[in-house]
Amino acid sequence: MEFFSKIFRGDRIVWLVFLFMCALSVLEIYSSSSSLTFSHVDRHFDPVLRHMMFLSIGIAFALFIHYIPFKWFPYLSGLAFLFAIALLLWAIVGGVRLNDANRWVSFFGVQFQPSELGKLAVVMLSSFILSKTQTDDGVSKTGFWFIIGTSGLCILLIFLDNLSTALLLGMVVISLMVLGNVQLKKIGLIILVAITFVSVVIAFVPESIMPRAATWRARIARTIGGDDDNNSASKGAKEDDKYVITDENFQVAHAKIAISNGGILIGRGPGRSVQRDILPQAYSDFIFAIILEEWGVLGGLVVIFCYFLLIFRTGQIARSCDSLFGQLLAMGCALMIVFQATINMAVAVDSGLVTGQPLPLISRGGTSTIITCVYIGIILSVSVYTNNDYPDALRNWKFTNLEPKQENEETTQIHS
Repeated sequence: MEFFSKIFRGDRIVWLVFLFMCALSVLEIYSSSSSLTFSHVDRHFDPVLRHMMFLSIGIAFALFIHYIPFKWFPYLSGLAFLFAIALLLWAIVGGVRLNDANRWVSFFGVQFQPSELGKLAVVMLSSFILSKTQTDDGVSKTGFWFIIGTSGLCILLIFLDNLSTALLLGMVVISLMVLGNVQLKKIGLIILVAITFVSVVIAFVPESIMPRAATWRARIARTIGGDDDNNSASKGAKEDDKYVITDENFQVAHAKIAISNGGILIGRGPGRSVQRDILPQAYSDFIFAIILEEWGVLGGLVVIFCYFLLIFRTGQIARSCDSLFGQLLAMGCALMIVFQATINMAVAVDSGLVTGQPLPLISRGGTSTIITCVYIGIILSVSVYTNNDYPDALRNWKFTNLEPKQENEETTQIHS
């Protein structure tokens, strides 16, 4: 037990939640990736082995990062931000095009999603700016505009081909501003400008300029559209049509069927999902519906509880941290995971627009899986190095100034 405590440092509850969700993801990917398995006739285990490979890389990153003092991360945030901007520009100009969107870049045949690195870089850089520009009246004007400029540039580049990810990042930045003492009137103005800008783009930008705008308009129309005819016969037809599965409602309809099959308590059982063979992206966008089908509502509540426990425990870690940067950084990482999970689960139960956001730590993924593990590593780093808790091997490393003054004075007296 002591051996494991030396390797897995930091908050044990965060580690338990993290490893439990990784184990659950392997089980659910194995169960829900039947459509991928059919395409690998001679290699049935390829989909789950691929996922396990990325999970292993992600866990290795989390282990490595949680040994790094979080007060070193400001030195990396600027470089990460510049690199992310360069990759986002590359993706727009010459990236890999899938589903009418340039979201990927390719390194020697390995595809990478720059928006994931952009989210991480913005969280780190915004936390650093907020922590260093505090005044008696909150964040200084210079700090405020610095955050608007850096995060706004990254969000705009992501927005061109991925509205949901841009909105997710915007939500996290706004939350960090609230936690970082930015004046509420400024935050309200930002929200108003952002809503106006997004609405104008979706409503008026032609498909020839931004192909994804047409997709957003169609999704919004399907969600809020309705028959304005007050004729009762028309209303009756409308009521009957909602039970008809079409190309437009195919994903949501089969997600509802999966949830209905699962029931309240036990569900159909692990590996016994029916809709996994029918529901598109059952292993990614709609994996929560498969969890509800196989484990029932009770299983879904366990998953929700894990995300709640993660954000709650991170809040406790942040409260005990002696650095505002550490507090904001930990909360930003946790909020990114939990907000994305909320969006994914809302889509699965037909409470939101279909966005394509994976369920963090559970859905099949490459870049998203690794970066989510990096978020966990950063949270654990804050828990490890809160209150100057250093391993002996790191105690004398340079450009750290975390030792308490009292301890330094005592050490000086001993040497004297």
